[in-house]
Amino acid sequence: MKHLILSTDWWTDCDDAVAIRLIANAVKRGEVCLDAVIVNAFLPESVPSILHFMADCGLSHVPAAFDRDATDYRGKPKFQYPLTELAGGAYDDYPAVSPVELLRKTLANANEPITILEIGFPQCLAALIESAPDEISPLDGCALVREKVEHLYIMAGNYANEARGSEHNFNNTGRSARGGAVVCEKWPTRATFLGWEVGHSVITGSHLPADDLLKRLMVWHGSPNGRSSWDPMTAELAIIGDAEAAGYETVRGHVSVDPATGENSFRRDPDGRHEYVKKRLPDEIYAARIDAAL
Repeated sequence: MKHLILSTDWWTDCDDAVAIRLIANAVKRGEVCLDAVIVNAFLPESVPSILHFMADCGLSHVPAAFDRDATDYRGKPKFQYPLTELAGGAYDDYPAVSPVELLRKTLANANEPITILEIGFPQCLAALIESAPDEISPLDGCALVREKVEHLYIMAGNYANEARGSEHNFNNTGRSARGGAVVCEKWPTRATFLGWEVGHSVITGSHLPADDLLKRLMVWHGSPNGRSSWDPMTAELAIIGDAEAAGYETVRGHVSVDPATGENSFRRDPDGRHEYVKKRLPDEIYAARIDAAL
């Protein structure tokens, strides 16, 4: 069984929630084990809103950690407030474990290879690989990742123009730009990037019944007729674990991120540890596959 760590911004867009539902259903089918959730953007409602949604999806057993310093991301979250009202104070005393602590503990205790899925801002992964040895593990972060992580799947960047791309998860603030630069430079394992150009035209979630909490969340977001599928496509790719089997062509090389602007670029190299994906199938096939799994 594939072991997965999810890192999400749970911020202004609702496709994170679609990805979480997709993962939760894969857990129910016995395809993956979700070992931890990292939330890398923060407002007070982040904690109760995502924990309430995870519980609704059957993931209340999964530990979560929040980057409580990450309050500077641009945009106005919408669905967190009604979800917090539904939670009714149930998570007011949730432990304040840091993302790096939970990541290091999860990796140090892992007996099987871990797949990491990043669908938000990358500063927590950057902090992990720059972390020092501690009481959790004698390994520094880079060595711990090299020993325990099998693959990183990350929704970030835009590769339609390899020389220069711009996308929200890298360029939102200096925090995300610096995090992206560190991850792309120092992350020691293979990494697969799904860019903005892949998911924006694939619309999912429109078919859900009105009383489904995911549907209500999408309505609160302003997407009652479905939403672009950047995050669920990346989640599905991580679950399948094979880009060709998932319907993608891959381009090998090296992703770089400007730490000042968050702009990304790509240099082709058949021996590079990075790859980005390109769709081989019509949008409708990806959408139907994701909708069927919700």
